[in-house]
Amino acid sequence: MNNKKMLDFQTIAVDFDGTLCYSKWPELGQPNQALIEYLQEWKRNGNKLILWTCRAGEALSNAVE
Repeated sequence: MNNKKMLDFQTIAVDFDGTLCYSKWPELGQPNQALIEYLQEWKRNGNKLILWTCRAGEALSNAVE
């Protein structure tokens, strides 16, 4: 496998509560729009994004909607 090709992108894990949105647990806080826009552009450039959260069930479904 070509190692250079494997390194052509970066991966970042981003926490949901307190990072992608302002903390208001257990409800959804307001989105951190500046960070979201930055990460959308970063992902469009071929990078990978992992959503990190401890939410589960309905709270998780609402968060990723």
